[in-house]
Amino acid sequence: MIERLTFVDYARVAWRARLWIIGMVALSTVIASVVGSLQPKVYSATSTILAPRDAQSPTMGSTLGMLLGGAGGGGKDGGGINFPGVQVSVPGIVNNLDVFNTLLMSRSMREDVLGVFEKTWGPYTAQMFLSVGTSYNKERTALSVIVQATHPQLAADLANAYFDFLDKRLQRAAESQARRQEVSTKPSSNALRRKSTSRRRSC
Repeated sequence: MIERLTFVDYARVAWRARLWIIGMVALSTVIASVVGSLQPKVYSATSTILAPRDAQSPTMGSTLGMLLGGAGGGGKDGGGINFPGVQVSVPGIVNNLDVFNTLLMSRSMREDVLGVFEKTWGPYTAQMFLSVGTSYNKERTALSVIVQATHPQLAADLANAYFDFLDKRLQRAAESQARRQEVSTKPSSNALRRKSTSRRRSC
């Protein structure tokens, strides 16, 4: 006949092995504490911008189109950013925040930001810089950059720097677009001058 073990039986076994149980719990606690103390602390910083009101502006659309299409102003050498499979209709961009998000998460943006910060924070900045991400608010009227780093000030500076670099890229693209428009208008004005000169000679 098989006897059934009761709760009292289990309690007796546990009481006999109480030293082993306490030792295992204490050892696990010590190991967890040591491992936790060796792990670097992670700090998170967030920077947010609102959607520009002139979302359908032709100037803004042309500027963003240049950045996405590689027409100029996007990279270190003045080149843009190419995204295979991405079609941009300028100026019919529904929401500029989507384009900003693409630019912020690009590899060239990360390289530009780290290149500047390594001059002030040292060569280990890339190791201290853990991750970067973006998020929209519920109404999709604001875009946030979330940076995680092992230093609180570095995380805050990087989060702000991403939007500073985005602003500089937009300014360079706008200036490049203005120069292109200026160059394109010069041939037409020269042609008008030639026609007026030829007419005067014929008279």
